[in-house]
Amino acid sequence: CHGLVLFCVNASERRQDRVLARIPGVLDVLTPANREYVVYDLLGDVNLQYESSYYRGLGPYPYVPDLARVRRLPLVNLDDTPDLSPYTFGVELEFIAPYIREGTPDPAPSDSRWIYNHVHNPEETGGRPDNTGTLRNSSYIGNAEHLAETLNKLGYFSCTYNTLSDALDVVREDDVAALLNVARQAGFLARPAPALDCRFQTWFIERDSSLSDFHAGLLGYAGVVGLELATPVMRHKRGDFERVVKVVKTVRSCMRPMLDESCGLHVHVGSVRGFSLRSLKRIVSMVWAADPVIFALVHPYRQDNEYSIPLRGGTNLGANNFLEPYDPLQGDRMSAIELESHIPMDRIPKRLREEFSKIWTAPDLLTLKALVRTAVDNSRASVALNVKHLVHNGFFVDAGPADRVLQGTIEFRAREGTLDPELVVRWAKLVTAMMEKAETSSPWQFCQIMAVVLRHGASEAERLGPFLDALGLGESRDFWAGVAARNKVAEMPAPMPTFGRTEKESEDRKRAWHEKNIASVPPLEEGFGENDAWL
Repeated sequence: CHGLVLFCVNASERRQDRVLARIPGVLDVLTPANREYVVYDLLGDVNLQYESSYYRGLGPYPYVPDLARVRRLPLVNLDDTPDLSPYTFGVELEFIAPYIREGTPDPAPSDSRWIYNHVHNPEETGGRPDNTGTLRNSSYIGNAEHLAETLNKLGYFSCTYNTLSDALDVVREDDVAALLNVARQAGFLARPAPALDCRFQTWFIERDSSLSDFHAGLLGYAGVVGLELATPVMRHKRGDFERVVKVVKTVRSCMRPMLDESCGLHVHVGSVRGFSLRSLKRIVSMVWAADPVIFALVHPYRQDNEYSIPLRGGTNLGANNFLEPYDPLQGDRMSAIELESHIPMDRIPKRLREEFSKIWTAPDLLTLKALVRTAVDNSRASVALNVKHLVHNGFFVDAGPADRVLQGTIEFRAREGTLDPELVVRWAKLVTAMMEKAETSSPWQFCQIMAVVLRHGASEAERLGPFLDALGLGESRDFWAGVAARNKVAEMPAPMPTFGRTEKESEDRKRAWHEKNIASVPPLEEGFGENDAWL
């Protein structure tokens, strides 16, 4: 304050005018990346260089240290700031949790990790034995609440579907009030983002009915139940990737997680700036082109999984055998020029030309969504790329193709389930890099990347390295080459067993299949991932 007054009193009129001319109409620390003059620059211009450095180091929303214990911290960061990528990501970790029943021995007594112990409650069952529904519900609640409690104690605000649902009932579906109540009960003073779904602001745990679910005895346990742990909205920065690593390590140390082919790893990528229809076409085009390369990086069984079908094979566009031939001399000439400035149309097969033409001539979001929906079941977008989460923000009815009026995320579903922190982080970085390059590249740069990934006659392995280089991920070449090599020789799991003649025979077949395909995931060493370059 003293320095500002001294400048106003002592600086020459010419110097004051020069500083005033640089100040924009609205000056704050949360300025867009293209803002050339921010409050820190102002402090430097009025001879307060030390103060400028001090406040820049504190970052936005500096807080008095004495009041830190009552500070309401934002649960997520949706600010568009110059020093941070606008892209957001969220990870969904799917895994299986076992449990035992009261009075039965622990099948792995040497494993000191926690295991849920179901206790029969005659009042709940009316004196009858526990049925499958009772066991399923009890094992889910027990495992989910234990995981949420563990994460909360470590400082990661977490809640279960049941906890949040009950809180929403109390406050009549007021997301902010419900989240504040749940956070307060967990010991957090939180500042929710009012415009964001409350589920995306916490480490959210829910049961996933698509995962393996068996309650008639398995591997010595009473049964297993499927869980999904979703991260809050994350930003593309080291601190958030470190949080993901720590939570994955916690899952592996505080319970006994398992994986099988029903589990997946899904990553949602968004932008605090929103998307335009044109940028979405570029994103879909790049992922469409890279489809074979992407699937070289995941287990081969994912190509046949109904929740991760490849774009080129399982979508309405990929399954359409009656596409119109591409002719740049027909139709809108400007659209053809735009298409050919992005895609090397003269160097790709006829089928791909027709598919890219269909993508680029989509007049609106609904049409583009329909192209990449699942061909088998048009109501579900369960393909390797899911754009169903994108919606218009409702403010621009007559928006142009370059206007950023699309809000939400694009979901990448190809990856099989994993609790390997390095694989989780590298996969999130890979799909985010694809989104960023697709959006921010010039038409010429975009076309060069497409030429690399669409190179005729090259194998997926030959295209992988140059594609990673083009995405700015050249340092991960060896890692992903190793993943692709392992996938190339990976064994396909046996198909799910058919029903037997009796209920017991069906049960025995399912048990045998699960016991062959389910893998237990061990804990990691305490220092795993600390200071590693891949973060």
